[in-house]
Amino acid sequence: MLRSLALPSAAAFSLTLGLQVLVKPCNGDTAVPVLEEMLPRARAALDIPGTQQVILDHGRRCIGIEVRTHGTARLVKLLLRGVEIPREAVDLRVVEPGPVPGV
Repeated sequence: MLRSLALPSAAAFSLTLGLQVLVKPCNGDTAVPVLEEMLPRARAALDIPGTQQVILDHGRRCIGIEVRTHGTARLVKLLLRGVEIPREAVDLRVVEPGPVPGV
């Protein structure tokens, strides 16, 4: 019986897609003073292993959060919901770690 390689091929392709995978972009509608008020609560995401950075992007009017895995992204989404930060105010990205120099 012939097996389809479509699903395994799609899975392999998704694993090799680039270094950054945007989980969900923010809409840029939140005012910067409101984002500044939310930022300390969003920084709690830094306590989750795999979270690389939490910053305020004034130009895009978003809180930018970078994580290493989709699992970490899910945990960050739960945390944001718990501290009442609207998902639309956050640019959450999964970023694969780069090579370590000298290794």
